[in-house]
Amino acid sequence: MKRPLKIYGWAWAAIIAVTIVTFAVMIIYPSHHDLAADPYSIEKIVKVDLPDIASVQTMDDLGGSRWDMFVHKGRFTEEISEESIKKMDELCLSDSIHWSKNSDEGYYMYLDEGGIDGLYLVSCTISEDRFVTTYEVEESEGIFVLSALIVAYMILITWGIILFIVSLFRRNPKKS
Repeated sequence: MKRPLKIYGWAWAAIIAVTIVTFAVMIIYPSHHDLAADPYSIEKIVKVDLPDIASVQTMDDLGGSRWDMFVHKGRFTEEISEESIKKMDELCLSDSIHWSKNSDEGYYMYLDEGGIDGLYLVSCTISEDRFVTTYEVEESEGIFVLSALIVAYMILITWGIILFIVSLFRRNPKKS
């Protein structure tokens, strides 16, 4: 019975380690919902230095479908610097999957969808003095990881109960 208990103990250690790492990652990397709901997160999204934001109008659609949608329309306090324009031009060349430029209309477009988990779609339109950010996020973001952890804990608890019952029968075998 010592070997099954050792294995059981190591299984608990592993699931606790996975839980700690999971929550650490959730703290370090904000959820897409947090990022999407914050109209001032545009710099975090596009990773380009932009002017301060003077005003923002926000619209959200948090029901009706499995996707939550946030739209932020804002104005900068000043026009985008030449350095930032140069950086976006470089990104249009080096990262054309995410970046594009519409010279006729005078704006840059950043688009990212899915990531590793396939649970979001974000687009940012940036012109010299304004921006529009549209962020769609799957409502169940994070639920899959948490569900897997809950199932793992339930399996370990059930396993522990079975080990306990087996140990009771081994201690008190019925005599025939």
